[in-house]
Amino acid sequence: MNLQLIDKVRPLVVTPKPMPFESYKGYILRVAEANGYRSIHGMLRHAGMTENEIRSAMPPPDKLKPLLGSDLPEFDFLSEKTKHSRYQVLSGHRIPTLHLRSKHTRVCPCCIAEAGYISSFTELKYAVVCPAHKVETIDRCPSCGKDLDVFRPGLTKCQCGYDFKRAKGVEVTNHAVIGLMHILKAKLENQDLDMTLLEPLGFPVEAITQLSLNTILSLLYRLERRSADVHPTGDLMDAVTLAASIFTDWPKGFHQYLEEAQGPQANMASVGLRKQFLPIYETLFKNGLPKDEVAFMHQAFVEFGQSQWRKALIHPKFQQSGSSNIVGIYGLAQALSKQPATLQKMVAAGLIPVHAVNAKGQALFEVTEQLVFEFASGQSLTIKEAAERLDLPVAILNVYRQKGYYLAQFMTNPMKLFHEQDVERLRLELIAGVEFLSNSPQDIRYISLKQIMLKKLGPSVIKAALIEAIRIREIMPVGIAGDKPGDLLFKRSEIDETISSISQNFSGMISSADAGEILGVEPKVVKSLIKASALDACTTDYGIYVIEDSVVEFNQSCMQEYSVNRA
Repeated sequence: MNLQLIDKVRPLVVTPKPMPFESYKGYILRVAEANGYRSIHGMLRHAGMTENEIRSAMPPPDKLKPLLGSDLPEFDFLSEKTKHSRYQVLSGHRIPTLHLRSKHTRVCPCCIAEAGYISSFTELKYAVVCPAHKVETIDRCPSCGKDLDVFRPGLTKCQCGYDFKRAKGVEVTNHAVIGLMHILKAKLENQDLDMTLLEPLGFPVEAITQLSLNTILSLLYRLERRSADVHPTGDLMDAVTLAASIFTDWPKGFHQYLEEAQGPQANMASVGLRKQFLPIYETLFKNGLPKDEVAFMHQAFVEFGQSQWRKALIHPKFQQSGSSNIVGIYGLAQALSKQPATLQKMVAAGLIPVHAVNAKGQALFEVTEQLVFEFASGQSLTIKEAAERLDLPVAILNVYRQKGYYLAQFMTNPMKLFHEQDVERLRLELIAGVEFLSNSPQDIRYISLKQIMLKKLGPSVIKAALIEAIRIREIMPVGIAGDKPGDLLFKRSEIDETISSISQNFSGMISSADAGEILGVEPKVVKSLIKASALDACTTDYGIYVIEDSVVEFNQSCMQEYSVNRA
């Protein structure tokens, strides 16, 4: 349309002035309703717009101005060219279109009823709650269920005739969600954050103050994509609720999300923290987010690995201060000023507990767990002598030490021996505070620890874990019939339940030693077969165990190949 035709456009009778931070399309709808149009379509046609311009995300303001007899200075920001762009301008902010709802916006009926116009805030994709009225915004007609669009008869009227002012908004009681919505609205309107609202929630207010609107929207978009990990069939409200919970009681909310939502999916075949949590790491810290703005989240991520997760090595460049307390054998050597070979012997002797074992069989250690080793007077015991004093089988005591349960505070020479003070401390811990029962051996309700040790329970580590559960009183003895740990008595029902719980961790699994015995090879060969994917293995809290079926299949395939070769 040429300029002469635009000049001939007759101004409307009612030309209300735009309100601060009013939605541009909401303003067009308000003007059309005030002038008696049944839809903005007829009014924009009168302004000389084409069908494509009318239905575009941003009807050209230059063609609207003659109709209103005004230069519309309130919408000057719309002069920025965004046609055929991935961006639109909203209240002066250049925002990616994927963060907006231009064609089917939301509305807060309470806001329209009170203020008489639609806020530009509701054009944001994640504006699911009105922070002022603490109710959910609506994007569908409560009566007919159709999506709201700008071509309806009025601000509060649906094409079916329903008036939104009659709608009762769904009340929102989640204060963290309301706080997050306040942040979005304040950023859009360039207002200061309400500290009295946000600080009681534990939000990282100082860091959020530095975030741009686009960074917050991008974070919400990325968390929406990851919210499927928590809510597979969730909606925008679920994504917003997730984001709000992450910022609550910072950084505990974030750490809880990493532990509960991302932890079960962690790639434990990797050693480093970043690779274990690669999907969420790349979601938050890669692909365009300003590093300086999200540095506080990165720091919290590293703190999670150091203080809560503690199952991964952390690259020195990621460490904020000091060094990680989760280290490999070489990091342990540096922390304790010992040679790796010396520490490996101490680990093998059970003097240094292994914190965790990754899928590659590499041991991880927690430096803060290392005890202050002392040389002290006293006798050094062989494993057989120590087992006799503790009234435990030699094989089980050996596994108990290998798995890091046995606490060795006093050094022996050679290190594979047991110091009598450490053995005595363990004996006392096992029997401490237990009442002597004289007639209990005849009571069929009870079973002694010695009898339990004679039962076939599967891998030896089950018995070792049971002894540790007794030591720390996860299971409580009902009494003792003598003066040795083997005389401890337990209710059969309770011991069966505990053993069943421990055994579930090893269902269908056998130790590397047992696998080697079945195959007739050394345990180190079994580890090589696991690494070559010839055998399936599973990482547990007690180390790596081999899937028994894979051992049987591998053994059978070897036998078949042997038979074929002989033939």
